[in-house]
Amino acid sequence: MLLVFPVILTGCGSGGIANMSENRGDHTTTLLNDGTLFVSGGRAAKATNTTELLDTVTGQWTLKSPMSYKRYGHSQVLLNDGNVLVIGGSTNAMKDYIPEIYNPSTDTWTQIDNMQYPRRQGHTATVMGDGRVIVTGGIAEIKGTRKTIAHVEIYDPQNGSWSMTSDMSEPREMHKAILLNNNKVLVVGSKTDEQYILGSTSAELYDPETGEWSNTGNLSYPHATNFTATKLKDGSILVSGGGARGRYLAPNITEVMEIYDPSSNEWSLTEPMTQKSWEHTANLLDDGNILFVKSRILEIYNPETKTWTLIGEMSDSRAGDHTATLVNGKTFIIGGSNITYDKYGGVALRDGFNSVLVYDPSVEW
Repeated sequence: MLLVFPVILTGCGSGGIANMSENRGDHTTTLLNDGTLFVSGGRAAKATNTTELLDTVTGQWTLKSPMSYKRYGHSQVLLNDGNVLVIGGSTNAMKDYIPEIYNPSTDTWTQIDNMQYPRRQGHTATVMGDGRVIVTGGIAEIKGTRKTIAHVEIYDPQNGSWSMTSDMSEPREMHKAILLNNNKVLVVGSKTDEQYILGSTSAELYDPETGEWSNTGNLSYPHATNFTATKLKDGSILVSGGGARGRYLAPNITEVMEIYDPSSNEWSLTEPMTQKSWEHTANLLDDGNILFVKSRILEIYNPETKTWTLIGEMSDSRAGDHTATLVNGKTFIIGGSNITYDKYGGVALRDGFNSVLVYDPSVEW
């Protein structure tokens, strides 16, 4: 398939956005109802519990009340009432991280009941059509031991309670979960254990009406970790890149992309990425195309023509622990880390960023 490559531009892409108060990677970003971006936690050399709010119009940051715990790799979702639910996260300490809710109007945090299986990293949190939040898998603390689990819990904001629902078919971490247009939740990710991320990548569907899971079959290639799952305008799901990596294995990265069709409950291959890639982000743009922010470059994929367009190159590698959020047609790329890996795929060096890059389709990068 034809690849369209314009000249690489190296403009700063900052869009007049000020820097955050500190460097962050493995943080979370949520678009609030008033159009501001709420950023919490993360890490550079150390984990942090600080939070900041970006006014995307003025480009200025405001420090907000800190979380109760230092968190990185946590999940964060916007509830229907405009508040923000934060779940899990990790530091080197062996603790149960109690979920908490942030109220943007009062700049206050409230701790809520803990989960039956407190989650660390690698879980997902997804707001369902009825406003409840489903949390799947991840690494939990069980009798003082970190273990990948298949357990699933649901938070109901109406009464502030957690409840267990059916387990997934297998334990998962570093997987993806995405709400489909039919209100079912698609979960994608490989079976894992404590040392390896191996084998074919499986997927399953959660039906909130029945509380049960159903199989959607295996994907053609392993997308075990550091891949993306993006809902397209037609409601199908595009799974891109990633690969397999075990504790004692060098990364096995892929460029393969696959599409899930909810109407047929089937997977199919599509045009691959321009290069093997993991630790990227993928955002659906207003025109139906997808912006991929990779380790160093920005590319756009057109699902209809199955072609790629190179947008530009960042001055620094931000790996996969940045966030990329679409606001009024612009994509805000916040923070991230410059990561150096050892021969086994482990992190040898991590440098954080406090800067923000902006992709605006109306302005050259």
